[in-house]
Amino acid sequence: MAEYSYGAIRACLVFGLVFGLILAQDCRAADAWTPEEKVGETIYLSLHTIDWLQTRYIATHPVCGAGCEFHEINPVLGRHPSVDSVDIYFAVTTILQPIIANALPKKWRAPWIAAGVMLEFSLAAHNASIGIRIDLP
Repeated sequence: MAEYSYGAIRACLVFGLVFGLILAQDCRAADAWTPEEKVGETIYLSLHTIDWLQTRYIATHPVCGAGCEFHEINPVLGRHPSVDSVDIYFAVTTILQPIIANALPKKWRAPWIAAGVMLEFSLAAHNASIGIRIDLP
């Protein structure tokens, strides 16, 4: 297992959340952000963070006992990702999603945000339903 710094992980989490929230609060694009889009992006980033922490739990608890195993379904991360891979993937996607949303024209921004919220909600709810917890660094 690779060595990693809890301080660095915590810094990535805080940076991602703060960056995303700042971006969601004061977005600049060809089209102005509506209050609803800003709220939607904040909800997305919150759910994405929950998914991040649940995925860290999967990485550190691949066996859940009684013959079952937790595994990741994201093909980018693979079935049993390392914590470092999880952190890098989620740090990058935490930054990219609002940047993409900001670059989209008005008619595509709300659907992009809504799709992200629905995806993250379904993943977090599914994970919780099968006993995957939030792994705080």
